Amino acid sequence: VEAQHCVWYGQCGESEKVPGKKYNCNYTGPPVPLKTEGYELLTELCPGYNYGDRSLCCDVDQLNTLKESLQLPLQFLSRCPSCFYNLMNLFCELTCSPHQSQFMNATKFIGENVTEVQYYIGQTFTNAMYNACQDVQAPSTNVKALSLLCGKDAQDCNATNWIQYMFSIDNGQTPFPIIPIFSDVGVHGYTPMNNKTYACTEGLEDGSGPCSCQDCTAACGPKPVPPPLPPPWTILGMDAMSVIMWLSYMAFLLIFVGALVVAWCCRSRTITSEYGPILDSNNPLSLNSDIPNQENGSCCETLGERFENLLRTFFSSWGSFCIRHPSVVLLGSLILVIACSGGLIFMRITTDPIELWSSPESQARQEKNYFDERFGPFFRTTQLIITTPINDTFIYSPYFGGSDVPFKAILFKDILHQ
Repeated sequence: VEAQHCVWYGQCGESEKVPGKKYNCNYTGPPVPLKTEGYELLTELCPGYNYGDRSLCCDVDQLNTLKESLQLPLQFLSRCPSCFYNLMNLFCELTCSPHQSQFMNATKFIGENVTEVQYYIGQTFTNAMYNACQDVQAPSTNVKALSLLCGKDAQDCNATNWIQYMFSIDNGQTPFPIIPIFSDVGVHGYTPMNNKTYACTEGLEDGSGPCSCQDCTAACGPKPVPPPLPPPWTILGMDAMSVIMWLSYMAFLLIFVGALVVAWCCRSRTITSEYGPILDSNNPLSLNSDIPNQENGSCCETLGERFENLLRTFFSSWGSFCIRHPSVVLLGSLILVIACSGGLIFMRITTDPIELWSSPESQARQEKNYFDERFGPFFRTTQLIITTPINDTFIYSPYFGGSDVPFKAILFKDILHQ
């Protein structure tokens, strides 16, 4: 295979299998210098080729197509600079490398259109790219990014089937099949693409730092070792707190029982009988008093007696009235309850948290009303995950087209008013 040899250059007819996508044109000549209007795009996508006369196997249209195709991976993988760099390296070599003929082989054609190629990729490069991206998170869906870019759950995704899915026409983005062949040694005279990669713990040469701990487990460092637990506090081989609590309880119990016994002994010595004052004939209030009409009650006792007589007379009269006129009592009680409950017709149930927790005259409420009048209401973004009870499988993928997984839709909607 000759060096400095292209496999394609430029775009030709529209893809028959993926509408809206175009085939690349068959071209086996040397690399072509890039036009001036593509310099900025080349610097953005493939800065490694931004040198010399920029002779490449792609034109400006192919660079624009590459940028458009990588917008979705960019949203998720750009959180980890080294991961996205490795991915861009994979596609830049595929699209624009001036050494395409060393690791690419066009196998099928329709006229001047290339309809299938073989892409020889180093297994070392493949594993390094996967290792740098496997922990990258997609915060909008709270799952790993590879779950959205691999056509299956992240736990079932590996280095090879991820690249196979990205190069398959089933994803809805690739206009023709790209067959990856993984090997670290030459195959059929082709030298696999095995460019330098960056681990997620490494920074890039442009000054970008390593990936965060959230997107790279290796960057988190070792987990802190908790300090050893203190030795247990024991007394005679038993838990010290249990022993102390039992001793305290027994001491309290002995003191309490001892006080009761002492009080009972003292009372039995000083008081002959608890009925003594009542049976004492010398006490004017005694049952055995010789002067039963004599009263020595105080003023408070007299008032208390009169109040008790008044209550007894009132409730006796009220009870007699209720017995004689039950219908009147029940009807009157019903009317009283209805009259007291009449205010319920004016009751208004409020479920709006703004009305419940903020006063209309408060400063925060006034500022909110001012904002809503001039800029429109503010809504809090809430995620709804909607599933279907239908068991039929529907082929769907929001990023690369079809997928062999049941249909699931994630819908974001503003439903909670701030």
